[in-house]
Amino acid sequence: MKEKLHPSLSVLYLESFYGGSHRDFADGVCTHSRHSIDLRTLPAEMWKRRIRHAALQLVGNDVDPQNYDAVLSGGMMNLADLRALWGADCPRLLMYAHETQFSYPVPEKAGSHDEFLQTDIRNLLIADAIAFNSETHRTTCLTHIREYCARVGIAAAVADVIGNKSCVIYPGCWFEPDNSYDDLNQQKTGSLRIVWNHRWEYDKAPDVFLETLRLLASAGSEFQLLLLGDHTSTAYPIPHDLQKRILHAGYVGSRAAYYRMLSRGDVVVSTALQENFGIAVVEAMYHGCLPLLPARLSYPELLPAGLQEHGLYESPEQLQTRLAEMCTQIQEHGRRQEWRDTQAELQNHMARYAWQRRIADMDSFIAGRVDSSW
Repeated sequence: MKEKLHPSLSVLYLESFYGGSHRDFADGVCTHSRHSIDLRTLPAEMWKRRIRHAALQLVGNDVDPQNYDAVLSGGMMNLADLRALWGADCPRLLMYAHETQFSYPVPEKAGSHDEFLQTDIRNLLIADAIAFNSETHRTTCLTHIREYCARVGIAAAVADVIGNKSCVIYPGCWFEPDNSYDDLNQQKTGSLRIVWNHRWEYDKAPDVFLETLRLLASAGSEFQLLLLGDHTSTAYPIPHDLQKRILHAGYVGSRAAYYRMLSRGDVVVSTALQENFGIAVVEAMYHGCLPLLPARLSYPELLPAGLQEHGLYESPEQLQTRLAEMCTQIQEHGRRQEWRDTQAELQNHMARYAWQRRIADMDSFIAGRVDSSW
């Protein structure tokens, strides 16, 4: 049945951390939404300061709230400031929860982040409606809120109030036209090509990834590397014996070039400690990479049921074993038809995350009418 369109609304989009997935999502909404979006942003830096001050920095004195039907926030700010500033003139406040502190692993030496847990709870209570980027994120957040409330003596009903006005809306991806995997695989020669397209930061556990590669190389497996994330940090140096295996390292200049680079890979690996959705792996799978992902976080939610047994792993040891098996398969048999069949199945499944298919749910959320069922 054809979707019944509701009137276009005027929306103020406040994104206080305009970088990475936040920027990608904001640009996608602005490009594809049928609503009129006024996007205001701050650079993706100093996240603690953004949470404390960004709301008032973004709206300043030149924003008339009566010009908007709704305000959409990426979450990294204090929504209470907007209610306090605008009072009865405050439009509907909508929150898209990219991440919450309740779902984020805190390094041992990071100190207390109780202030930001409380800000998350206040934001989720103040917002008129909340969209989480996965059911995993929503469930994890609500579970941790209940635990936190029990620990500090807050009414347990807080989590129920938040849950009752929340939904799940997956973010969109900027896919290009379908690839021909037969052609791509015919062009691929040599050993297994392993893709890493994540941030080189604590929550993505690059140390586990590098140790797995070191053990794989020590065991005599042949492979090549496509390292597509920023590697300016000195915290995770690439061992010398792995450097000769690198086909590419660092950011790629354009989205089209990045997608072409993904299409050169055979397998995308994640070792993440935290992932609320997983745009990087969705893009890689759409462009022909088989997945090797942790059997936790949001990853089981992304994969078709029939591919979870081989696409998810339980431990670093199992990851190493699976990679070694893939290395051997390519050396002995090449890139076989069954690989191409799996690639085609993955692309068909991942196509549901294209912006053209996701924007309808986001537009309905903005309009106050949500049906995020598949």
